[in-house]
Order: sequence, then C-alpha cells, then structure tokens
Amino acid sequence: MTLEENINPYFQRYLDLVPDGDALDLLRDQREEVLRLFHDVPADRWTHAYAPGKWTLLQSWLHVIDAERVFAARALRIARGDTTPQPGFDQDEWAAKSNHQHRTAADLAEEYQIVRQSTSLLFRHLTPAGRNRVGTFSGHDYRAETVARIILGHERHHIALTDKYLV
Repeated sequence: MTLEENINPYFQRYLDLVPDGDALDLLRDQREEVLRLFHDVPADRWTHAYAPGKWTLLQSWLHVIDAERVFAARALRIARGDTTPQPGFDQDEWAAKSNHQHRTAADLAEEYQIVRQSTSLLFRHLTPAGRNRVGTFSGHDYRAETVARIILGHERHHIALTDKYLV
C-alpha cells in the first residue's frame, strides 16, 4: 500500500482542492488571496451565519486559523521524527470557545497573517528528509509535506464557503 492510499478520505477532499505546484509558493499566494477576501467582506457579514446552526464567518475563519496551527504542529512533530500517533480535535468545541464574539475582521486578519508566516517559515526550513518523514494522525499516515497541502486544501474549502456568507 502506498502512503497516498492510506490518506483519510476526510483529508483527501482537501488535497483534491490543491493545485499542482510548490507548497511554499502556494502558501504565499493563498495568504494574499485570503487577506484580499478579509478586506472585501462587508463588516456586517462577519457575524452572519448562512444557515441556522452554522458558524458565523468569524467562527469559520478562527477555525481555519486554529486548524492551521494544529496541522503545522503535526507537521513539525512528523518532520522531527516523532512517531507518536497524534489525536484529532473537536472543531465544534473549539469554535464554541473561540471568543469569536469579541473579535474583529481586522484582528483576525492580523492573526491569520502571523500564523501563515509561521507556517511558511516552518515548511521553508524543513530538510528534504524532514518533509518526507511519515507520522500518524487521525489514524492515518502522512508525510510532513502532505500536511502543508492539507492546510492549503482546508483553506481552499473555507474560501469557497465564504461565498455563502455574502448573500
């Protein structure tokens, strides 16, 4: 079985959204796209949920930031040779405790920029061996390099969802 055959289908849907190309270039380009999106979203839409029981746009993007932190930490552990299986996290519980009601689009953009810069620096300085090391999370095996692409695809998913908040 190849490594790619062991990818959790939940994460495969994110990987399928990522275009070909160098992950570092894609992280940089996506950062600019998201910052434009943050700038273009009207202020009243940030506290809007597109359907009952759905997160607000603020909650959704705080989730993206939280998830990027988690995935980057997973990639770091994998790249450093830590083979301890890593657990998942309850995104709904985290979103409920995100303090989103006291956040603004401006401070969200600032936090996003810093987190993305940190993620980019992490992947920029991994050795080829580190990028190719394999670790386990959510019951499946991943190379550290694949985790960068999961981050990209997860964010692509939320970029597409943002349109639902704007109608």
